Amino acid sequence: MTQHRTRALGLIAVTIVAGLILAACGDDDDDGEAAQTATSSEAISTESIEGTDVLVDADGRALYTADQEQDGEVLCTAGCLEIWDPVLVSELGADPESFGSGFADVRRPDGGRQLTLDGSPLYAFTEEGPGELTGDGLVDSFDGTEFSWSAAVSGDTASSDSSDDEPSGGGAYGGY
Repeated sequence: MTQHRTRALGLIAVTIVAGLILAACGDDDDDGEAAQTATSSEAISTESIEGTDVLVDADGRALYTADQEQDGEVLCTAGCLEIWDPVLVSELGADPESFGSGFADVRRPDGGRQLTLDGSPLYAFTEEGPGELTGDGLVDSFDGTEFSWSAAVSGDTASSDSSDDEPSGGGAYGGY
């Protein structure tokens, strides 16, 4: 009986160890897939839209900054968020610094972290699709604050889809 019991306990131990190894391998695969969902070059890039090299998100939507937020203070809240989508770090799949120089993040009033370029929070305009630039120069008002929007441009991003070899215009933003 003792020999059968020792053999049974050995088989149980081997089964448990094999199960643990398989579970650990499954976790590694899941983590690898999550890490591959977005890279900095896919999440934010430069694209030529209407002759202007602008930053775009992974969906190809142009990104914008508001003149009123140049100091890094997030003022676009409440009703503003129905029109302007903040570029949230949690949705990018990469650290802000991986996008190039000038990129960082700021804490939003709701606690989220928003991508910034040279201190200004970045947004996508909900009223436009990929390849459109209708929010550039737009002025609107929410909760008593008037916002003036400019397309975000940068010559130093992680990736460039533009075929132009010429550097993008002076400064970090078009219109500043």
